[in-house]
Amino acid sequence: MGRVDFLERKYDEAFQLYEQAAQSLTQLTQIDPGNVEWPRELATNAYWVGESGICSSQIDKGLAGFQQTLEAVRLLSGSKVGEIQWIKELAVNLDNVASLLAQRGETNGGLQIFELSREIRRWLAQRDQSNVEIQSDLALSLGNIAGALTAQGKMEEALAEYQQSARILRSIAGQQPEDLKYQMALAQVLEAIGDVSQTRQKSAEALAAYQESRKLFANIVNATSANFALSKERAGLLKRLSQLLTFLQQFDRALAAWQENTELLQQLAETDAADPEWNRELTVAWEGIGYVYARQQKFEDAIGAYQKAAAILEKLKSAEPDNSEFEESRAGTELTIAKLLLSKGDTDAAHAAFKASSDALFELNQRGRLDEQGRKWLEEADSRLRQPF
Repeated sequence: MGRVDFLERKYDEAFQLYEQAAQSLTQLTQIDPGNVEWPRELATNAYWVGESGICSSQIDKGLAGFQQTLEAVRLLSGSKVGEIQWIKELAVNLDNVASLLAQRGETNGGLQIFELSREIRRWLAQRDQSNVEIQSDLALSLGNIAGALTAQGKMEEALAEYQQSARILRSIAGQQPEDLKYQMALAQVLEAIGDVSQTRQKSAEALAAYQESRKLFANIVNATSANFALSKERAGLLKRLSQLLTFLQQFDRALAAWQENTELLQQLAETDAADPEWNRELTVAWEGIGYVYARQQKFEDAIGAYQKAAAILEKLKSAEPDNSEFEESRAGTELTIAKLLLSKGDTDAAHAAFKASSDALFELNQRGRLDEQGRKWLEEADSRLRQPF
């Protein structure tokens, strides 16, 4: 009956029926503790107490139901459980509910349910420490909790969960190097460790995590055929690594990372030509290369890189003439080129570039399409033009 009410979205009625069943099953587990069927039925009914509670906006009661699910599973300790797929499915279902709550902004409730799922998987992992799939599921749960903690700004706690996940995945990847999904999972967790470390302003830790992740991505790429999703993830990692190396003023290594990223982004732009995002990212990469060259006083190379970025922005502007973002960015890049031309002593070309930047930004301002950054660029370009060359 509870299931019928739940399917008909009568969540309050379903909650009451499942709660009554759970109370009866709790008594049966106490009367007949050796019967593994009672904890199994209790765990299932308690799960539905939890889901009915969540769906009827009784978050605390829902969490209590899910807690009882975990306690019922723990009653099986020391017993011959037999088939465990139903326990694994309970953990998956808890993850789904937790994700839904997180999407709804119920971050604390989502985190608590992710933690319950982790404890179920930890229970399974302790019973069968040689089962790679179960250990991998535990690593996934740890990653889910870390993500929820990151969203709450609890970076120290998130890092601890990610590090536990990475330790498990390193062990599995070492045992089964031929199964690339574990290397991929480890690469993703390491990237997340890098992101959290950056937020904590631990640049050395972030760099180590990003570099290890980069090596894993390279191994996977070398062992597989072209994969769009993989290339997309790898591009995101390379961008973070390039930016960090630039920040650390490790310019030669930064340049190599930026160049690797431009090659990958060019492939993505050609493969997915309908999505302008890849060309946007490509402009960022070329400007990153230009910045590194400029810091190395290689002005000709820097100008060439920024001109490539400008050409891509021009193409994007032509494709979306109503999008002032591209037009403003193009003018900002022209301003940077002008300053580089001036640094290398080409005053005539610098003056022309300053004027082109100023004219484009002025026209956008007249149309009310210039943001705060654009207004600063316009002020700088006009100031430069007022100075003698």
